[in-house]
Amino acid sequence: MDIKEINVENGRSDVIIAFDELLQLKNLEKIHAKRCELLRKIFEVELEVTDSKFNNESQTIVVKLPKLREVVLEELENLNYLWKNNKWRQLELPNLTRLSIHNCNWLDDVFATSMVSTFMQLQELHVTHCRFIKVIVHKDDDFERIVLPCLKSLKLEHLRYMKGFCLWEKEFLLPSLSTLVIKQKVIETNEGFIDIGEQDINSFIITNKQQGRHFGSQEDE
Repeated sequence: MDIKEINVENGRSDVIIAFDELLQLKNLEKIHAKRCELLRKIFEVELEVTDSKFNNESQTIVVKLPKLREVVLEELENLNYLWKNNKWRQLELPNLTRLSIHNCNWLDDVFATSMVSTFMQLQELHVTHCRFIKVIVHKDDDFERIVLPCLKSLKLEHLRYMKGFCLWEKEFLLPSLSTLVIKQKVIETNEGFIDIGEQDINSFIITNKQQGRHFGSQEDE
């Protein structure tokens, strides 16, 4: 199937791409979803499909979308997450360079530590007006450190309840970062809410952890 772009506006489904459709989308380059009030996830990875070729749980099935470079998500009021990998089914986006999320209020986070390897080419990460987002990266496995080697532009705007880029003691690195925009954001600590203004988010989180502040509640860490 030679589909290069998926544009969905005012759709009525709770998912854009089911797991058994991923193998047919090797040429997909862009996804743009807007104002889909029932949409809860972008990719259905954890679905227990009925096709026997996907039901063998003796091995992990990894599906790649090698040409997907851009994902833009706007005004998806009920979006819970982009996708969730599991032990048997995993999705990789090895050449994704731009991820933009705007006004997706029910997102808790953008991706998990187990997905970081799929963001090695990510250059732009923009998250704006997502009311209840708490972190960008949440921990779901053991790891040494988080590295996004190609990320050049990070914009976090109007994220009222965001607690931090990530919430753990281990190192995270953004070596190529040249543009950092943080607007109208406060971070919750054990000493109350702090407006970090235009400070570098990496330095702010690391420095304040060293000073004994905790981000979010203790159980979140």
